[in-house]
Amino acid sequence: MAANTFVTVIALFISRRKFRRPLDDSLYQMPLYPLPALIFLGITGWTLAYSAFSFPTQVAVFAAALIAGWPLYRWARHEA
Repeated sequence: MAANTFVTVIALFISRRKFRRPLDDSLYQMPLYPLPALIFLGITGWTLAYSAFSFPTQVAVFAAALIAGWPLYRWARHEA
């Protein structure tokens, strides 16, 4: 679950860089941007790293499932 939120916040940086808008034209403004997002990424990244070192077997199973599912994802995307 933490990995999903980590990637979502990273996507915030990518989206804001890719789709630049004037400050007063923005629908939402984050106070003190990018500080809250960076603090969140730091804490969540530390949690992910700690969990990965504490439970390496679960990380290996997750990585194996991700690698095994990649061809299926590419096939499904090609069919769409």
